[in-house]
Amino acid sequence: MLNLGSVLAILYSCLVRLFFLSFISLDYDNLFHQLNSVQGNMELKCAFVKDIIHEAGRFKKKVLIQMLEQFQTSLMQMEGRKRNSITMETR
Repeated sequence: MLNLGSVLAILYSCLVRLFFLSFISLDYDNLFHQLNSVQGNMELKCAFVKDIIHEAGRFKKKVLIQMLEQFQTSLMQMEGRKRNSITMETR
């Protein structure tokens, strides 16, 4: 019998594959538009991007992988700026 954690892991995996496969063309604007609309904490967003990078690797999409890595870096930089801003406001 499957527990809730394994069911969620399977659903998450399927979601990542569907998300990537629906944007398999060379026009990645829609993919990044969708990625910008993903909600959740930074860990969740980074894990999601990491899984899409993995899927892009399966299809040998090197340019997409580079773009996704840059996107992930910018996400982390924005989060760092938000934390710095919050820290400055509380002083």
